[in-house]
Amino acid sequence: MGRVRRQTRHVKEKNPHLDAKYYEQLYTDKELMPSLFRISASTEKEVNRTWEIWKKYCALRASDSDPLQRLCNISVADLRRYMHWYLDKHNIKKLDTFYVRMRYWRMMYARKMYEKMDHIMAAKMKSFISTVLRVEYDLSETAQVKPTMSHALLILLMAYTSARPGALVEGSGYYNTGDCLKYKDIEIFKVRDPECPSRNILIMTVILRIMKGKRNKGSPEWINCPEDLQTFQVPSHLQSLPLQWKESMLEIPVFRRAVSEGGQVITSPTKALQYATIANQNLRLGKSTGFKDPFRFYCLRRGAANAINKITTTAERNQIMGHSRAEIYDKYYINQVVGTYTQSAYLGTPSKDALINLAGHMNLTRDPEAPNSIRPDLRAVKLDPEVQALEDERAQLRADIIAKFGSIKSAAGTALYDDYCITLADLRSRKEQVRRLKLDKDWQGYFNNSSIRHIDEQRRGIAYTYTEVTPTFIFEERERLASLLCQNRDVMEMSEYEVYENRLNALQDIISLCGRREAPRQVSRQAYEESTEEDPDPFPISCLGTQCLFYLGESSLCHSARTFSFSHRDALIRHVSGHLRTRDWSKNPSCPHPVCKTKLDSEMHFKNHAAIIHNIKL
Repeated sequence: MGRVRRQTRHVKEKNPHLDAKYYEQLYTDKELMPSLFRISASTEKEVNRTWEIWKKYCALRASDSDPLQRLCNISVADLRRYMHWYLDKHNIKKLDTFYVRMRYWRMMYARKMYEKMDHIMAAKMKSFISTVLRVEYDLSETAQVKPTMSHALLILLMAYTSARPGALVEGSGYYNTGDCLKYKDIEIFKVRDPECPSRNILIMTVILRIMKGKRNKGSPEWINCPEDLQTFQVPSHLQSLPLQWKESMLEIPVFRRAVSEGGQVITSPTKALQYATIANQNLRLGKSTGFKDPFRFYCLRRGAANAINKITTTAERNQIMGHSRAEIYDKYYINQVVGTYTQSAYLGTPSKDALINLAGHMNLTRDPEAPNSIRPDLRAVKLDPEVQALEDERAQLRADIIAKFGSIKSAAGTALYDDYCITLADLRSRKEQVRRLKLDKDWQGYFNNSSIRHIDEQRRGIAYTYTEVTPTFIFEERERLASLLCQNRDVMEMSEYEVYENRLNALQDIISLCGRREAPRQVSRQAYEESTEEDPDPFPISCLGTQCLFYLGESSLCHSARTFSFSHRDALIRHVSGHLRTRDWSKNPSCPHPVCKTKLDSEMHFKNHAAIIHNIKL
């Protein structure tokens, strides 16, 4: 036998800082105590937000306002009071939503107390929510039946990829981080059509690198318009030809927010669109369409999930949806309307699939007359007791400031001024809250009584004829896009040339529409209607006295908005002052009139020029 080598034992060097005093303080000094578990940045933000809400609640009790002390001495009764207060102060409608908010509270408790909540108290909290609070606050247990150009493209991407909104735009936990879908995540290929090798088609792959729990774990310069994509073919020895983005485009977000620059609203070249902005626009879109239930982006994701579930395996569905386990789909995504005609199954007759699909569709309760029929009574805002109390408090603070300082602006920086600003913000917030609650109540009331109203009119012999509203388009590009994209024609029945022409025209109109701009709110509705009469001189040098020279020179506006006349000269002066604030006179800009090219060197020079040459006195 050979000689056995003795292994040398390496002794770990002692850390001189980890002495007996350190271990004695380890579970008494909270600065040295390790955290219980790691959480993501977005979860940390929600936990911190929950801590701020808890501090507001504790501040209500003057005798015991220390939030940490209240957590140390927390009891079941005090926890129930907090949950009542939270539901009274927040617009929570779903049971699952409140469970999530209280789960954040438990995480906050664990991170502040360095120990998890007692499991008996946690069980009592969950039981109290599911019994008393669910009934008292009418918390819904079931999911609702859910099925600018950026908005339209976002809807299509969500429907076709089943992506979460946070994978495409900046999520609520990642604002101002630029963490969103970027051009580097999109690859475009020109490939041979497998069904017709002589034809080349374009395909696009989207890399969803911002997945829940898995976040983040250039074209040639002569391609300048859609027609250029047809000037080259896939080489005979290749199956595809990748189209590369420019290096300068790779980090630019695909969906970008609107910003104010130079006195006008433009699409930011670098700032990503945020979820809260586009989510509110989507809710307004659902209201204007006439949907009874809120039209949220997750309607599209749930609809895509149910469609994908019919044609894929569970593993494939989890991969597409980004789910870690199959139970997530069963609990949160499956349609609440059973997709099987149980009567025909029992009787052994053919199933009526069309009726079943309609029963689970949002169109089942859609009423196109709802947006024009519901006019909420704004008097409810003024009669709200909390609004009246805040109005009285604001008036008293205003009187105190004027009596002491003479004007509101003179009190800036004082405690009285800060109290006034806080009260004014609370008043505005409460007014908006009451207005939305009133609108939601009237909206639901309209749909609840709609069938009764129609049946009553028919029984009494009242003739009723619905006239479909013809949409009015501000820009001709939008009108052409509507006719191209909403034809509902079968592509298989169209010639290849016709399909190519339609796609090319749609791309050209989309590009053109991105460069147009709607008029501001002060422009009346008549300004949107394009004139059919040809004007030989649409922009005369001598203008009407109340026209805006900057509007006249804005080619992205429609003609009637450019030639709009204000009702009073004072309104024009206030409007033009906004343009002048952003004007850089050191660059000697030209006159904004589309015909006049006079160089201007100061604001006074502009006003004199407008009065003498263009008949506009400012």
